[in-house]
Amino acid sequence: MLDAHPGSDPKLSIDDLSNAGTWLKRFHDCYSASTMRVEHIPNEDDDPTHAVIYRLRCDVGEWCFFAIVRREVPVDTIIDGRRTLFMKPAELLEAHVMRGAWADHINVILPAYERHVRAMGDPTYFWDIGDLEDWLASRFPPDAE
Repeated sequence: MLDAHPGSDPKLSIDDLSNAGTWLKRFHDCYSASTMRVEHIPNEDDDPTHAVIYRLRCDVGEWCFFAIVRREVPVDTIIDGRRTLFMKPAELLEAHVMRGAWADHINVILPAYERHVRAMGDPTYFWDIGDLEDWLASRFPPDAE
């Protein structure tokens, strides 16, 4: 990420990393996983998806990390009413490393993300997930089993 956002040089303590542990690991995994699979019950009007786009965010100490990620979807199947998407490795479209919490930089994050969504073209070609943490929370609430 630092290569994608030159000029940033965050100073992070072991405590900062430890306190952000779960979130930082999920941030890393959602970007660096060589493949991803999503299974769900589709909507009646779901179009076949050839790519997904989402944004990642994580606060670590006095710094925040933000990434816009695109993944190609070579396999999109529906079997027994369940849709399965297999995604290729992530393509980092844009990254930011900024001082402060990610929520303090929403005026940078949202326009950047929307610019990349528009650049993907026809919305029936791709799945715009939005903020991945929000998407996960909406599908897997803390009280769910």
